Amino acid sequence: MGREASKKSCCRHHPRLQRYVLQPLLLVVMVAVVVVPTTLVFLRHKAELAASKSRISCLAVDVSESECTSSGCLWSPIEGGAPSCYFPPADTHGYRVLDRTYTDPGIWTLQLGLLDTSAKVVPELKQELVLELTQYGDAMFRVRIRVPGEERFEPPVPLQLPVPQAPDQELYDVAFSADDVIGQVFTLVVTRKDSGTVIFDSGLGGLTYASQFLQVATSLPSSDVYGLGEHAHASFRHSFASPIVYPIFARAQPPYPGSTTNLYGAHPVYYVIEDDTHAHAVLWLNSNAMEAELIPKPGLALRAIGGVMDLFFLLGPAPNSVVQQYAQLVGLPAMPPYWALGHHIGRLGYNNTEEIRDVVSRTRRNGIPQDVQHGDIDIMHHNLDFTIDNDNFSQLPEFVKKIKDEGVKFMTVLDPAINAELGPDYEVHVRGVAGNVYVTWGGDVELPDGGNNYGAGDLLLGHARPDNRSAFADFLRPATQTWWGDEILRFRDALQFDGLLIDMNEPVSLNTNSEQDVLSLSCPNSTWDDPPYSTRAGVVRLSSGTICMNARHDTYRHYDVHNLHGWSQSQPTLQGLEKATSRRGVVVSRSTYPSSGRWAGHWLGDTQASWSHLAASVVGLLEFNLFGIPYVGADICGYSGQASEELCARWVQLGAFYTFSRNHNGREYPPQDPSLWPTVAAAARASLRQRFLLLPHLYTLHHRAATRGEAVIRSLAFQFPQDRNARSVSTQFLWGGAVMICPALRPGVSQVEVYFPSAGRWFSISDGRLWTEVARYRNVSAPLDGEVPVFLNGGAIVPTQRPALNTLMSRKNPMGLIVAPGNDGTATGDLFWDDGDSLDSVGSGNYFYANFSYDEARNALRWTVVTSGPPSLTEGLKLSDVTVFYVASRPRQLLLDGQRVTTGDWHYDDVYNVLRVYDLQLPLDSNFELSWSTDLSDLLLPCPISYAGAAGSTPVATSAECAARHCVWNDQANITCSLPPPSALGYVIAGAKVPTETGFKVPLSKLGDPVFQDPIVNVTFEVFILADHLLRVKLYDASESRFEVPIVLNLPSSSASSPLYELKLTSEVPGDVFSFTVVRRATGTVIFDTSLGGLILEDQFLSVTTLLPSKNVYGMGENTHPSFRTQMDGTVWSLFARDQWPEVDLKVNLYGTHPYYSCVENDGRAHGVLLLNSNAMDYQFLDYPSLTYRTIGGILDFFFVLGPEPETVTSQYTALIGRPVMPPYWALGFQLSRYGYEDLQHMKDAMNRTLQLDIPIDVQYADIDHMDRQKDFTLDEEKFGGLGAYAEELHASGHRFIIILDPAINVELSESEYPTHARALAADAYIKWPEGTDQATLDYNNGGGSSMMLAYVWPENRTAFPNWHKQATQEWWTKEIRLFHQKIPFDGLWIDMNEPAAFDTNMDQPWNWPDWQPQPWNLKCPQSKWDDPPYVTKAGNVGPSYRMSDKTLCLAADEAPYRHYDVHNLYGWAQTPPTLRLHSGMLEFNLFGIPYIGADICGFTGTATEELCARWMQLGAFYPFSRNHNGKGEVDQDPGMWPDTVASWSRAALLERYRLLPHLYTLFFRAATQGQTVVRSLAQEFPRDRNCLDIDDQFLWGSSFLISPVLEEGATNRTIYFPIDAWYDYRTGRPVEWPGATNLVDAPLSTIPLHVRGGIILPLQEPATSTVLSVRNPMGLLVAVGFDRTASGELFWDNLNGATTVADNLYSFVVFSFVEDTLSLTVERNNREDLGALNLRDITVYGIQKKPSNMSVSGDYDYDAENMKLTVVLDPVHIMNQNLIIHFSDMWLT
Repeated sequence: MGREASKKSCCRHHPRLQRYVLQPLLLVVMVAVVVVPTTLVFLRHKAELAASKSRISCLAVDVSESECTSSGCLWSPIEGGAPSCYFPPADTHGYRVLDRTYTDPGIWTLQLGLLDTSAKVVPELKQELVLELTQYGDAMFRVRIRVPGEERFEPPVPLQLPVPQAPDQELYDVAFSADDVIGQVFTLVVTRKDSGTVIFDSGLGGLTYASQFLQVATSLPSSDVYGLGEHAHASFRHSFASPIVYPIFARAQPPYPGSTTNLYGAHPVYYVIEDDTHAHAVLWLNSNAMEAELIPKPGLALRAIGGVMDLFFLLGPAPNSVVQQYAQLVGLPAMPPYWALGHHIGRLGYNNTEEIRDVVSRTRRNGIPQDVQHGDIDIMHHNLDFTIDNDNFSQLPEFVKKIKDEGVKFMTVLDPAINAELGPDYEVHVRGVAGNVYVTWGGDVELPDGGNNYGAGDLLLGHARPDNRSAFADFLRPATQTWWGDEILRFRDALQFDGLLIDMNEPVSLNTNSEQDVLSLSCPNSTWDDPPYSTRAGVVRLSSGTICMNARHDTYRHYDVHNLHGWSQSQPTLQGLEKATSRRGVVVSRSTYPSSGRWAGHWLGDTQASWSHLAASVVGLLEFNLFGIPYVGADICGYSGQASEELCARWVQLGAFYTFSRNHNGREYPPQDPSLWPTVAAAARASLRQRFLLLPHLYTLHHRAATRGEAVIRSLAFQFPQDRNARSVSTQFLWGGAVMICPALRPGVSQVEVYFPSAGRWFSISDGRLWTEVARYRNVSAPLDGEVPVFLNGGAIVPTQRPALNTLMSRKNPMGLIVAPGNDGTATGDLFWDDGDSLDSVGSGNYFYANFSYDEARNALRWTVVTSGPPSLTEGLKLSDVTVFYVASRPRQLLLDGQRVTTGDWHYDDVYNVLRVYDLQLPLDSNFELSWSTDLSDLLLPCPISYAGAAGSTPVATSAECAARHCVWNDQANITCSLPPPSALGYVIAGAKVPTETGFKVPLSKLGDPVFQDPIVNVTFEVFILADHLLRVKLYDASESRFEVPIVLNLPSSSASSPLYELKLTSEVPGDVFSFTVVRRATGTVIFDTSLGGLILEDQFLSVTTLLPSKNVYGMGENTHPSFRTQMDGTVWSLFARDQWPEVDLKVNLYGTHPYYSCVENDGRAHGVLLLNSNAMDYQFLDYPSLTYRTIGGILDFFFVLGPEPETVTSQYTALIGRPVMPPYWALGFQLSRYGYEDLQHMKDAMNRTLQLDIPIDVQYADIDHMDRQKDFTLDEEKFGGLGAYAEELHASGHRFIIILDPAINVELSESEYPTHARALAADAYIKWPEGTDQATLDYNNGGGSSMMLAYVWPENRTAFPNWHKQATQEWWTKEIRLFHQKIPFDGLWIDMNEPAAFDTNMDQPWNWPDWQPQPWNLKCPQSKWDDPPYVTKAGNVGPSYRMSDKTLCLAADEAPYRHYDVHNLYGWAQTPPTLRLHSGMLEFNLFGIPYIGADICGFTGTATEELCARWMQLGAFYPFSRNHNGKGEVDQDPGMWPDTVASWSRAALLERYRLLPHLYTLFFRAATQGQTVVRSLAQEFPRDRNCLDIDDQFLWGSSFLISPVLEEGATNRTIYFPIDAWYDYRTGRPVEWPGATNLVDAPLSTIPLHVRGGIILPLQEPATSTVLSVRNPMGLLVAVGFDRTASGELFWDNLNGATTVADNLYSFVVFSFVEDTLSLTVERNNREDLGALNLRDITVYGIQKKPSNMSVSGDYDYDAENMKLTVVLDPVHIMNQNLIIHFSDMWLT
């Protein structure tokens, strides 16, 4: 015995001890340490049996005492649920060791003999057994106990076993009772070697082994036991509070949480986490009916009623290692295709293809991602596999092709039961019979139907879902597998499915043994259907609900292979699918067994729509990942029962994190796809976007599962075994080891209790919040309609991708990383990527794999490509978005491999210390290191070089010029001539901070040499904390006053109480370098930061540079920017008002100046910055990002508005500078104009063409053509003599008339010829030459006479220019307007050329000098510090003379009390008030703060093509200021010039405009009173959607009316991006199919695409050909229902023409509301009974799911089901001065 013992490598003595001579001593030791302890164990077990906690139930539950004791079991009733009848202890029941041999390395064999005292609990106890112990390395061994000489069934499951080998460093010891003492009682004791923990001890109950009953029991080392299935366990960790018996027998049993009933699959494996965090698992590979009894000790008894005892022990030691070992043993799980990880929707209960189409459509329309649509047996012809119901689903194949092209895959279901009674009509069965593919009756059974068996030969027939008796495919036969694959291939030709569900494969035979069902199967009595012990699975008979146990499967009996049926179907299904599609597919099986995961996923069956089932599904997820089946999920919202909206919302949130995420329910219940409820849809949008963001990580986890066996979904218990609290958590789970999902699983909650394991840092994945208190529960917000609380464990990096509506779209999106550093400051992660559905991409090498690591100490993120794969895999994919948690301080620049990153943008959240990087555009297939730095030393600022002498080119500094500017020359640097650093140039603190009433002042003193000349040595920095949202910062000369802009701003009267900002000085220490920052308090975002340097204040050069918080900057102008979002490319732009037509390439200023920008920060908040300075200015954006201002006068006076929403920023800005003017209603109509009407008839012809073609029009314009020699306030009587009468005619027909005025006044005519000029002279109204101008200049320019500064513009003589800063000038101008209005009754004024324009100043003659003038002349500006400043801005680089005064007046001009040098940019602004004073319809093109804007439709210059003019008219129909206008010498381009095309298309667009005018008018009211924008960018409305930030070819009216003009020649469609929200085609009401995506929309020449956003109610009015006519027409409402089934709107109304109705509160206001099914109209004010004339007749509601059954008011209504549009006509009409409520009944599906 000693020799044999020495060979026992698994046991307490290693075989290498064989070499020693002390064998007798070893024997003594063994007796001491083995025999004695074993005896003690028996005594202990016997004593414990008397107590309740160690009893193992014997026989049936209801056995009597006599039955119990006669079998040899013990009887002792006891309270507490313990069995009264229980097995005797192992010393009297079981086997003894007869012999033991050590054969091959790692293999032991024992002979066992039955104890004579063993209880005879069942017949045929086996007298002798053979135990084989096989070792597979250090962490796995197998104990197989069989009957010698007896062939017993063993599952034909191909385990992935390594070659047996003796371990080198085994983790375990194994003892067999008394070890070497032959004849002693056998017990199997497994001890973990390093801890001494006994992990298996069969001494608890002995071994029972009979023909049809096998049992082994063991004590367990802890109560932390998991696994065993499939059951609906109420908790992931098993309860040992009382004895529980779980049957293991595949059954079509819906889950009931807490019930012990077995469900669809069989998984006889359990896991134990030991007290010291080690773990192990034990698999009993047996496919007979089994059961597991949990014993409170804790202990476990396992029973089977056939086969052999084949135990596999997996020793880990880490819990996740055990899971991995198990997966490697049973077979690594299949790798799902990428699309299979998307969102699935299905239902048993679709009636036709149209219903499926509706589901797909409404899912998309609601912005809910969907990758897979499922068909169930509905689509089959009479529930026959491989058929299509051509009556109801004939269109399905074409529909499937269509949605596949759009990125939605299709899956359908197959059952193993085949209709056997259709004869040759069902070829599937015919081929099956020919192939001998079915389960048959056993040869010793009398066949039913009197032996006839219904003509089916020996086929076993049962009742499944087909209408007749069915045969059951026997997938254990090779022929069946071939036949099945062939049928899949044939069916794929008919229907292009991509995946398959295999259902009813337990297998199910309905009503077996029931006499009530004539089709049902009846099983004869036999030892197989009625075994001696049937387990708890055989509550009635084992065959209940399935087929007979004596049925034959090839060479097997169904009794043995029942639990393998679903398993055996999985492999041929997957193989057939992939053969049919040539792509990787997915199979999802209801019935599973160990190793099913190699070919199939699993859904958790017919769950109920209940909260308990919702919670239990989490347990199912966790368990099936233990079972090696990571692709798993429950039917979201429940299969049976009717889910409430709240339950379904919560289930959708949880289901978004199932690996198999499918919404599905049964035929008897209402549809429940997520779009049917507003709350559920919102929850689905939010949670599925979370899922889609993380899909690359999930896919990588599946790759690791498929190649290494790692679990995809993990429990807290297994991931954090050291945290004992985590072992009981069943309500949270992890993706991989780091992403923790914490769903809300109870009703009525808005928070969820989240347990944070004691495993380092935990970060909220949504905002980066660090949860510092771990090893405890914390309440976390969990909104019903929002995201699921998801957290990331420190130490992990997860790959991401921007979400989309399906994976076909999302896989093209930018990728990203989320980095969560651990306690050690590091993190790691990986990415697996392939084409998503290739077969064996890993084996073929066609995949990409990268690792990433992060080092917090270095602020460095490294991306390392491990396997690059084919270039096509990552072509076009970029790493764009990187989020790093726990970043200690704000970065100042990004570095890529040590070099500054010029692409991308970033945001730092000071509150949670999160760095978010965007738009990096880094290729995936290259290694790189991304880092960041707070160092600014290498961020250089260009030295300002004057544009003087550049003559149109960009000035390039030489080293000499650089030195002259005292700048730094480095020809190796990117910027060769740069400003000195802040330590050498700028200002220093010169004294203490002095508080003021509204802030504080700080004295500054000059640092460094001047850049130009005349530095301001002493400067005051003053801060004004004006309001919570408003901050002012001034830098001005402390010694003498300087020019400040004379605009009176609307500064708040009250002070700030809780400012949104904080202004910080870099230092307050005297002598330290000065800089300041403006910080947003809520996030710590630095919105203005001057620490980069470049602060220069000189007499004629002031410059400051700020770092910007993002590159999403809009504004600064007026320039012709190539894009709406500013390009940070270093271009220098000028701000200097000039008569300059737009040219994109010229990059100069146009007509106005607006030194204001709005910045959308990268978290969606926004702010605005105004530099109140009217001197000539340049600005330059660099990609740091930074903005440099350079101005040549005044002071630096900044105003900051803090929003925080972009629209709020605009409102705050207009509140500061003045609200926009409220235009009259008619000014919103279409307007016709041109410069070039030859005479009045020409003008009339254009108007008449328009009217005759019924094109709506409200206004006719007259340009300078109507003037006598282009003189203001005159009329060319020869050509336009009847103009006044024509204006009256226009008025009579309901139209308006507008004339033009230029500021230049002809000065060379007598008072009688031009009294306007005479009156101006009397008022001393003109700009003059400055005092001290030399006489030669006056002689040349003025003929030596007047001091007026003269120039040449449109009039045929020299002209003077009014000085609008003088009150007398304003009064003179107002009087002239009034006088001229008496002659020409115009309705509005158009002021032009008010930059002011002067043609070709400084040249010998202007371009338009008349030929009849004898001597050429022009204004020439003498050299001066004003016209030739030290720094000439880019405005002086355009020509023709390349001076600042080009095209305008001399900057030295006296514009008392100012110099034109300072107020040039204010000229048009100053002209506006006196012009507007009499007319509220003032027209001025302005992009900043004035929403009434528009371009010259069809273009001012050049000849527009028919197509161009048509498209421009369509666009112009939605300009707020909609005017067709062009220049002299061009052809007429009013739309009537193309009567059949442009006119028709223009009429259609303008009719839509006129229909919408009540809405547009209301928008202008909001602009005039609250500062809201009328025309709005998508960035302004959707600042958190990064796709919107640079869209500039679409725009909104207000928040909800989207205009998408066609801007490309020849295009008849265009792409439109719709932010995630409900959107509808404005004309048809059809919902947009792809919100949150770019849609291709038809746009024929006749149409401009228009869409309305859900949630808005638009007031409409039946259009007419003018507003005078349209305002008399019936009103309407367009209700665009939002995702939440609500909408709202408003109507402003007044007399439509009054200048002061708003100010005087003489207006009316109506509010509209739609909620669920009720539309209300509420009159909030009706001050002048304006509403009494408005009759509401037409109501259109978009987005209604079905036709209402009733309406609470009189009228007619109709429903357009295709477009989901409800049309209502009220009869009688409703007068809108009264409130109205309309109820609609039954208009929603749920």
